[in-house]
Amino acid sequence: MRFFRKDKEKQIVYGVVFEPDYVDAQGDWISENDIEDAAHQYLVKLRRGGGAHQKLSHGPCIDHKTDIVESYIAPVDFEHDGNMIKKGSWIAAMKIWDGDLWEKVKDEIKGFSAGGTAVIL
Repeated sequence: MRFFRKDKEKQIVYGVVFEPDYVDAQGDWISENDIEDAAHQYLVKLRRGGGAHQKLSHGPCIDHKTDIVESYIAPVDFEHDGNMIKKGSWIAAMKIWDGDLWEKVKDEIKGFSAGGTAVIL
């Protein structure tokens, strides 16, 4: 999903990780409740070192170059610089420590990569 803010001074990007009921390129979607569960499970796994990794735009793992500094579920629909953010969306902010990666985020990389898997019932 897309970034909606890039703080150049702090080298932090803000973006939507998952948006409820958004149909992706594979025809898949995720509900608001499942997004909340996924966001919580991800942070627990990340803190415990349980296989959660940080990625940008379907790229490789960048754990050693970044840190998640904010993560929340949007409590209401809101607009930020012309970008509509839907209630129930998982929002994250990532600090980019690596200068070369920050240069790519400024021009090439447009969003987060959830890299999730699911069982379709």
